[in-house]
Amino acid sequence: MGVAYALWVALLARFGVPAGLGALYWPGLCLGAGQLGRQVRRADPVDVAACGRAFATSPLCGLLILVAVPAGRVGTLG
Repeated sequence: MGVAYALWVALLARFGVPAGLGALYWPGLCLGAGQLGRQVRRADPVDVAACGRAFATSPLCGLLILVAVPAGRVGTLG
């Protein structure tokens, strides 16, 4: 699971550069990556309830990335 998250964050970083996303994109991406890391640490494959609590924060990670992309575009304007 952690490897898939790391690959996803690496791809977001890799394609953020040619997309022209500015300096405001990177803090949002770092916050999203931190949230994913927190999920990996909290998820316990033996405890189903712990996995459910860990993955309940997935919408927050998506929201962080959703805000980071337009913020990165705004950072490149004028």
